Amino acid sequence: MALKNRKYKDKQLIHHSDRGIQYCCHDYQKRLQKSRVLCSMTESYDQYTNAVAERVNGIF
Repeated sequence: MALKNRKYKDKQLIHHSDRGIQYCCHDYQKRLQKSRVLCSMTESYDQYTNAVAERVNGIF
């Protein structure tokens, strides 16, 4: 639904997540690539490191 309703389809979209298994699975990554969405993930499996990236994204 989010991809379908994007307002700026010509702009690069970045999907940031932690390294949860649902985001790392092949089918999900393939769907992101098909939709021309750049994947961004935290470097570690620590869920608290994701909070830093979300804070930075919130500033922008």
